Amino acid sequence: MRHASRSATTLALSICAAALAACGATQEGTGPGGPGPAAELRFTTQPVARAEGNVPISPALHVTIEDRFGNTVPTGEVTMDIGSAPWPGATLAGTVTANAQNGVATFTDLRLDKPGTGYSLVATSGGITVTSTAFSVGLRFNSVAAGAYHTCALTRGGAYCWGANGDGELGDGNATSSPIPVAVASGLVAQTVDAGGYQGSDGARSCALTTSGAGYCWGQALTGAAGVDSSATPVAVDGGLSFKQVSVGSFHACAVAVSGAGYCWGYQLYGGLGTGSPSSADVPTAVAAPRPQ
Repeated sequence: MRHASRSATTLALSICAAALAACGATQEGTGPGGPGPAAELRFTTQPVARAEGNVPISPALHVTIEDRFGNTVPTGEVTMDIGSAPWPGATLAGTVTANAQNGVATFTDLRLDKPGTGYSLVATSGGITVTSTAFSVGLRFNSVAAGAYHTCALTRGGAYCWGANGDGELGDGNATSSPIPVAVASGLVAQTVDAGGYQGSDGARSCALTTSGAGYCWGQALTGAAGVDSSATPVAVDGGLSFKQVSVGSFHACAVAVSGAGYCWGYQLYGGLGTGSPSSADVPTAVAAPRPQ
């Protein structure tokens, strides 16, 4: 009886193995041609708990493509998008589509602009999706400058402004005021920023200097006070000078050149430009040297 039982078991196993072979599959679910079609995505590296605004999320995100048995599917295209965000208009920048290598799609430069909690990302490949764990986006400030109705600051991710925006003084390309910091457009890499002016008839504006010393301003150009035409995004200050410090007032702006010379431009009110001339200046004009005693 024992011999007969062993024979029956052996026969059953042989039939099972033959059936699997006939279907071109093994007990692990992979056939002679490799894994089956993609059936599932998995975040093998999730977003960090707190990402820095406008700075690539680090470590890089990894999404693995698997078949229905959990085997890695070597190739495939994966696209990343925002799943949930605490604020409307949040932007995911960087390379949002990646081709899988050995079954893993890697995203090295994804970044989000608006600070807040409750973000998530969604990875998609074909009709398959997976959502990341929740995370937040924050800002670390290096400097801050307050105007009358708006404020600008420098962070690791660049220049940010918030508050009133009727004159485009936030520099984000529109005239919508914001209760939270918004990234200044154009990817300006600034070393200093200042905010000034009053929204309304006087006009509000902001200026910044890049790491190379180039001056950029945005907002309302009141009688040349921005050194450029009015713009809701940064525009280079006329004159081609290199500066190391800039200050924006209500009706004019002044800057210190790399050489140490002072320059001002804008509306000449009570001699505020310091040029020795009663005329306003549309471009940076040298501050008059003091007369010798």
